[in-house]
Amino acid sequence: FEDPFARVMMAGISEACDATGAGIALVSAANQEKLAWNIQSALVDGFILFCIEGGSRLVELTRERRLPFVALELGFHDETISAIGVDNIAGGRLAARHLAELGHRRFAVLSLTLGDDRTGFVTPEMVHSAVYTGTRDRLAGYFEELSGFGVDTKSIPVFETENEQRSTWAGLEAIFAGGERPTAILAMSDRMAMIAIDWLTARGLKVPEDVSVVGFDGVPDGALCDPPLTTIAQP
Repeated sequence: FEDPFARVMMAGISEACDATGAGIALVSAANQEKLAWNIQSALVDGFILFCIEGGSRLVELTRERRLPFVALELGFHDETISAIGVDNIAGGRLAARHLAELGHRRFAVLSLTLGDDRTGFVTPEMVHSAVYTGTRDRLAGYFEELSGFGVDTKSIPVFETENEQRSTWAGLEAIFAGGERPTAILAMSDRMAMIAIDWLTARGLKVPEDVSVVGFDGVPDGALCDPPLTTIAQP
C-alpha cells in the first residue's frame, strides 16, 4: 500500500485475523468497471469496506451479497450501517488549537476530497455540499477552534487534494503563490503533511521555524520525518 494509513490499517486487520484464525482476501475497488464483479465473485464470509473513495457504491454492492460487513471511514451518515471511525471534528479542533496556542494566525489547509474527481481551492458552498463528511467535519473542527482565537476563517485558503504528491504540490504552489504566506499548515492526512514538509524544505523553508505543519493519522512513518511529524493519532 502506498498510503501509510492504509498500511497501518491492514496491519491491524491482519493481527486481529491471525488471533482468531481467520483468513484475508483483498478485493480491489480501484477499478470501477470491475468493482461489481470483484465483490460479487469474492469467496468470502464477510467484508471490511475501506470507504476512502466511493463508499456509497461499495456499500450498495456489498449489500447485494447479503453478507455481514463493517465499514471503515464511511464518510456519510447511515444508522443502518455498522461503521468504525473517529471524531473528526474533535480531531480537527485539537490540531488547530495546538497551532493557535503556538501563536499562529495565518493558516492554510491541505484537504482530503470533498467529493469525486476534482482538486483545487474550496469554496464555502462546496463545503456545505460535501459528499465526504469526514473531510467536512475535519474542516469544521479547524474553523470552529480558530474562530475562538479570533482568526478570520474566511481568509484561510483550503486546497482539495487527492492525498498524493501531484495534487499536494499543486496546492502548496497555489497557496504560497498568494500574498501573505501562511505560517501554519493543517494537513488532513499524514501523507499530505510529509509531502508538505519535503516541499517546504526543498524551497529553503524550515519546519517548524518558518512554517509549522500538523497532520492527521498517526502513522509510524511520521516519526521518521526531520523534525518528527506533529499529528492527530487515530487509534
